[in-house]
Amino acid sequence: MIAWQASAPGKLVVVGEYAVLEGHRALGLAINRRAHARLTLDHNTASQLHLQPLSNQPIDWSDALHHPSAFSAEINEALEMIESIWRAWGQSPCPRSFFLEINTSELFDELGSKLGMGSSAAVAVLLSGLAQQMGSSSQDSGDAQQPLDLRAWHHRLWRVHQRGQGSGLDLATILVGGLIAYTQPRSVDGAPDAMAEWSSLMWPKSLYGRIVWTGKSASTADMLVAYRAWKARAPEAFAAFMKALGQCADAVIDALTMGDMEAFLEGFTDYGARMGTMGGLIERSVVTPAHKALAQLATAERVGYKPSGAGGGDIGLMLSQDPDRLAHLAGEIEALGMMSIELKVDADGWRLE
Repeated sequence: MIAWQASAPGKLVVVGEYAVLEGHRALGLAINRRAHARLTLDHNTASQLHLQPLSNQPIDWSDALHHPSAFSAEINEALEMIESIWRAWGQSPCPRSFFLEINTSELFDELGSKLGMGSSAAVAVLLSGLAQQMGSSSQDSGDAQQPLDLRAWHHRLWRVHQRGQGSGLDLATILVGGLIAYTQPRSVDGAPDAMAEWSSLMWPKSLYGRIVWTGKSASTADMLVAYRAWKARAPEAFAAFMKALGQCADAVIDALTMGDMEAFLEGFTDYGARMGTMGGLIERSVVTPAHKALAQLATAERVGYKPSGAGGGDIGLMLSQDPDRLAHLAGEIEALGMMSIELKVDADGWRLE
């Protein structure tokens, strides 16, 4: 019997949503809520999955493949991801019978809703990492080996898991850990096979934060469809808006790099306000009423705030150099029926345990 255990962090987008798709930099931050996976290979048992919190009981792999209607859409989506990623790493989908446990509970709320912290990307990283370990064990008597170079690994995942459509920021943040300044593939030098570029930055010790869950899950895929439709419908207005948005993101990252926290927080909040003006342009509510209410609370307390990610719901991020102001806001956030979580950075990315 051979077994591996691995984990990967959740992620936040600090700044650069949408602009990153047009070649501008973005900031991704790994947080200390992790997804966990354990893979056991055993010739004597039927292949099974245990996908928490999607299912409380193990699932027979063969049943799931041959009778998909018996399972939820979320479980079928997970099965499709497992198949596609493992096949891309040379497994069909696994060389032997297996028991695969994946636990993403830390990236869901108590009611089973995704918190918008990159659970799917974390699972993709875990699956591809474990598949590489399986490949190495079949070649050298079970000794685990280090996976691919991170950039090559990221590029392959971006092609397989996101089909080259998303920015890949979430995958890079989860692979690397900590805080990264990121530029997406294809925007590097115009070459179709160009890999993403990123650099690791230090999260300021004087900067504190709270993650706010609005209580409404959003579809990033749906927001990106609307975004691309706007790009095709009004290319000149789109280009002008995205240029200004990208310049704002670049200024925020530059301020952070130089240690100018006042400029960073001002630009961080400004970026969120600019995201709000996108709503009428892409015909979707990027900054929802919940995000607007949170922004008003933050402004009254002189705290920075913006949605984190594509918007439309999910999560927001409050930042301040004064932890007492954030602690005071926690009660007001709860009074609005939302949940806030203390921001804790995870310096580790993917980790084989």
